[in-house]
Amino acid sequence: MKSQICLLSALLAGCSAFSSSESKTPAEKGLADLADMPIGIAVNIEGKARDTLNSAVRRAIVTTHFDQMSVENTMKMKYWDSKDFSNPRVDELTAFAVANNLKMHGHVLVWHRSYQLPSWAYDDNPNFLTDFTRHVAGVAGKNASTGIMASWDVVNEALYDKYDDGDNGPNGKGGDVNGGVKYRKSVFYRALGPDYIAQAFKAADKAEPNADLYYNDFNTEDGGPKTDSLVNLIDGLVKQGVPIDGVGFQMHVISDYPSLDNIKASWRRILDLNHNLKIKITELDVRVNNRYDGNPDNDYETCNNCPGLEKQKARYKEIVKAYYEVVPAKLRGGITIWGVSDTDSWYGPVEKPSQPDWPLLWDGNLKEKPAFYGVKEAIIESE
Repeated sequence: MKSQICLLSALLAGCSAFSSSESKTPAEKGLADLADMPIGIAVNIEGKARDTLNSAVRRAIVTTHFDQMSVENTMKMKYWDSKDFSNPRVDELTAFAVANNLKMHGHVLVWHRSYQLPSWAYDDNPNFLTDFTRHVAGVAGKNASTGIMASWDVVNEALYDKYDDGDNGPNGKGGDVNGGVKYRKSVFYRALGPDYIAQAFKAADKAEPNADLYYNDFNTEDGGPKTDSLVNLIDGLVKQGVPIDGVGFQMHVISDYPSLDNIKASWRRILDLNHNLKIKITELDVRVNNRYDGNPDNDYETCNNCPGLEKQKARYKEIVKAYYEVVPAKLRGGITIWGVSDTDSWYGPVEKPSQPDWPLLWDGNLKEKPAFYGVKEAIIESE
């Protein structure tokens, strides 16, 4: 853990004053200093008002409470679409990480979403496999010599999801069942078949052998058919000798869905494969509103002091405590919160004004919410 943290007042004054975390009480310590595993945060570095690197308060939150960073968008495929894989904003963030004793979790080497694809990723590309492996190796190897990358999401969302289908045009509609796994018919699947996943892990491992390599997906924590596909996919990859180190559960959840029992059972199914794979919560956020249950009492248009905030706190707390309970210490890849404040969130009132939500630990004024204390209490009570 970080032995020193830069206090907010010190950072605003130029970060000249430091305080040893060892001299602090648990109530005074940052989240990462309390935990014997990575506690991460997703940051935005796209040059907007919410850009973490442009905000002294956001930077202070990151350096005080977290020891690992993910990037929401700017490490996705299209941002590396150059011959030398240059990405100046990521270079700036990497320098910030080094200066503040932070590690990085890379997100993501392979993802199907059409608006994030590089220029070579189209169906009729005769050099698809060459371009594909070159991309994975080039990006994974970019910072391999620095040791800054603790881990990577190698492949993201390769499984079919009935709520998120056909992003790659009409040829991508519907899933394809192969070996007990229902795959998303992404451009990668159409070009290379299911083996593209193994190819990606092998290329990443060769380029960056010191980072943990994860398969990452969403809606895999509810115990349904997609969880079945996940278990079969991971079991098959390991049995093929694919160099995979862990499974990422995104965990974009609601205050009351899915059930905690289903979440724990889904993690246990990966652990019960006995492949010694880590489990990482990679994109945790907890929506206050449940717009799917038909109960308007669960829907809030504003939430400065709404009852949903206490439910959200309880939900964060039970998830973190369940993670400690279910996942053995040596297999805890850690927990990453998917954004700094509610205004930064992809579910927040800025991105979704017609259906606003407030899913993170800090509010729009960058003040700690009850949810923050839910996470902190869970760590203190579980360590």
